[in-house]
Order: sequence, then C-alpha cells, then structure tokens
Amino acid sequence: MYNYSMNKTINYTKNGIDYNVIVTYKAIHNIIYRYHDNAFYVSAPKFTSQKLILTNLDKFYFRLTKPRPVKDNPIKDDSIIILGQSFVRQNSEVIGLFSYKNEDQFTIQLKKYARRIFTNELLKYEELMGIKDHYQLKIRDMKTRFGSNSKLTHSISLQLSLIHYSLDIIDSVIVHELAHYFYFDHSQRFYNVVYKYCPNYDLLHKKLRKGEFQ
Repeated sequence: MYNYSMNKTINYTKNGIDYNVIVTYKAIHNIIYRYHDNAFYVSAPKFTSQKLILTNLDKFYFRLTKPRPVKDNPIKDDSIIILGQSFVRQNSEVIGLFSYKNEDQFTIQLKKYARRIFTNELLKYEELMGIKDHYQLKIRDMKTRFGSNSKLTHSISLQLSLIHYSLDIIDSVIVHELAHYFYFDHSQRFYNVVYKYCPNYDLLHKKLRKGEFQ
C-alpha cells in the first residue's frame, strides 16, 4: 500500500530492452503513462497494483515508444505561424500584427498578442459554460502540457506556443481546462462537459499533439 506522495521504480523489460518505470501515486482516478529519455513515467491512483500497471504498459508500449514526427518550427526568420496562418516577418515587423525592435521585444509583443486572444476566448467560454467566478489567466512556457487549471489560485495557465494554432484548437484547450471547474479529474463526467462545448475535441486534440497548426 502506498500513500499519495510515494514514488516507486519498477524494472521493466520489453523486446530485450531494460527500462525504468517510475510510478507516482496520486489522488487521481485513471492511470496516466508517459515516455521520454528511455524511461516510462506513470501517474496512478493509490493502491494500483504493479501487475495492472505493467499489464497496461504492455498494451501501450508501441504507441508510447513510437517516434513522433518532427514538428515544424512555427517561427522562422522571415515568417511566423499565428492562429494557424502564416504571416511575413520583415523589417522588425510581423506584417499586419505588431512591430518590435529586437528578438526579446518580439517575444514580449507575441505574448501580448496571445494574451488578448486567450483572454477573449476564456471569457467567451466562461460565459457559455456558466462560470461566473472568472479565472485569472497566466501565460507560461510549459514543457509537458498546453494548459493547466490551478484550484488553489483559481487560475488557468496556457502555453504561449498555443498562439501558433488555429482558434478552434486553442478553444479545445480552454474548454478542457474550464471543464475542471465542474470535475477536477478526467472521469467520463468531465469529458461529457468537454464534448458538450467542444464536440470535435478528440480531432482537435490529435492535431495539437501532432503539431498540426490548423
């Protein structure tokens, strides 16, 4: 038996290759698997058996270890993809959107533009979903996810790189995070809320994971 904060490392061999499986037991309902740097990282509900973790890992092994396609860089010297569309970068200006003096200011201006877009969409979906206690918006450089919902600070964080994706893909992330207002888990009840306000969520999430900007 393990408490919420206990971690455990399991040795796992597949196709003649030895792996470490690092398990973190949390107050969640589903088992979550991730793979990077030749190790598997598992978040699991407390009391989940090692046998169940490894049985599921056998099922997901090839999907998890399959090389992902290299994503196109949305920011180039002469262009940038914003909201799924390509804009020209020329003479310290993103033509039609904003100007800047140097690369540091370019990032600042891009973040300001993203904040306007994200704020409008967040307010729109808060109203649609009947959420009257407005969330604080944070824009962060997150490495492993595109959005998060903090119950402690009543804030929603969105990854800056979302600004490169089309508006419907951005909205799918916002709906996902706002759905946690009703259910702070990933249960079927939670996804019923997601699908109510974003019926094509699965398709949009797949595009997001693949780095397809529109």
